[in-house]
Amino acid sequence: MGVPVSNSTPPAYVPHSIEAEQALLGAILVNSAAFDSAEPCVSAANFYEPVHAHLFERFATARREGSAITYTLAGAWLGELGNVDISGMTLKQYLARMAAEATTVVNACDYARQIREHAKQRELITVAHFLEDGAGRGGAKASDLATVAIEQLDPVASEGLSKSSARVSIGDASNEALFALQDRLQNPGKLPGLSCGVSRLLDKKTGGFQRGELIIMAGRPGMGKTALGIASAYKSAASGEPSLFFSLEMLGKRLANRAASFACYGGPLLRVPYFDIEAGTVTDKQAHRFADATRDLRDVELEIEQQSGLSLSQIAARTRRHKQRLAQRGLTLGTVWVDHLGLIKPSANYNGNRVNELAEISGALKVLAKDLDVPIVVLCQLNRMVEARDNKRPTLSDLRDSGAIEQDADLVLMAYREAYYLENTRCNDPTEEEKRTARLGEVINKLELLITKNRSGPTGTLDLFADMPCNYFADTYSGAAA
Repeated sequence: MGVPVSNSTPPAYVPHSIEAEQALLGAILVNSAAFDSAEPCVSAANFYEPVHAHLFERFATARREGSAITYTLAGAWLGELGNVDISGMTLKQYLARMAAEATTVVNACDYARQIREHAKQRELITVAHFLEDGAGRGGAKASDLATVAIEQLDPVASEGLSKSSARVSIGDASNEALFALQDRLQNPGKLPGLSCGVSRLLDKKTGGFQRGELIIMAGRPGMGKTALGIASAYKSAASGEPSLFFSLEMLGKRLANRAASFACYGGPLLRVPYFDIEAGTVTDKQAHRFADATRDLRDVELEIEQQSGLSLSQIAARTRRHKQRLAQRGLTLGTVWVDHLGLIKPSANYNGNRVNELAEISGALKVLAKDLDVPIVVLCQLNRMVEARDNKRPTLSDLRDSGAIEQDADLVLMAYREAYYLENTRCNDPTEEEKRTARLGEVINKLELLITKNRSGPTGTLDLFADMPCNYFADTYSGAAA
């Protein structure tokens, strides 16, 4: 039995274990190696008894500074608290009793996990009381209460979902790298990541979208970011990699029209432009092709979250929930898409400071990708400075509002369509207008995809075929003008 530290008996509904806390602290007093075993699993904030939290924090400080953990120092650290009621025992007696209750170094991590689990359960109770109190007063909107609760519970929900963030020795990591190399040698042509779905050239350059990485797909309006995003998500899902698409700007049915138009595509003579679908101006033959495509879409594991104004915590919570549901069916979540970065609702931490807000969001998305072991592809607007240049091809410096986006991203792709600018320009001079028209004919179906950052490979520019009215993308081929 452990030694009661407080005269009052805590309510039965408060999850805690004084005995576990004493056993862990006693083990550290007996053998400081127990701290190294427990430290990855627990922090001072997880302890229920404030005296124990203070002692563990001082243990942590001593280890960081290279100092030994001794009974004498422990007594001095407890003395910092002043007059502490420890059931009438002297500090020396209390420390001796804790050492007597100590667990072994081998079991230290198990006790640490128990302490941490109790702390997470107490957090649930705190949030439940917050919701009960807020809803009971009736002064706050239910959506505001839920948003705060999601943000508070997000760290609890995120624990234990992925092994990708666990500590690993360099030896174990090198073994994983060796096994991965052996797998690629035995399966030539197999991508180390997930296929982007629309371009073998891009897959070859990047190795596919890597799990645990943040990918930015950027461009000015009209460059085809959303079109390329939904086409890639659809193709990936159709190939057996379930995808999740957060559409913060566009309704799901409009994205479905674009995906179906892609699925309908059979070349220049077999096209069903998605704006004709929306306008209802298709022929009978096109309508039949569209109907066939929509039937095929029903079997594709592509979910669209179409609610606008989602916060990062809501995106994280819904992604985790979707991953868990897929896992229950024996499936693994593939790529997660967010359209787009500028529409994610920021937290209240920076009070409208847009640079800091976007830095917080991009950093959190990077952490989420790593924690869930999924590629997260975030569409992103470029700033208006692009329009003022003669050469409008984008660069990394054009990422809007925050250099943190460039810093956090593992892969940055930028879309550029010269045809967009040619279509929206008219020349008064007949000769120049003839040149413009001729050039437009040459590039009407060309999308340049610039790989401006690639943490795991080369950069460069890829020329993709793009039939924009049909939301269709593929590697460049000749004679493909619409």
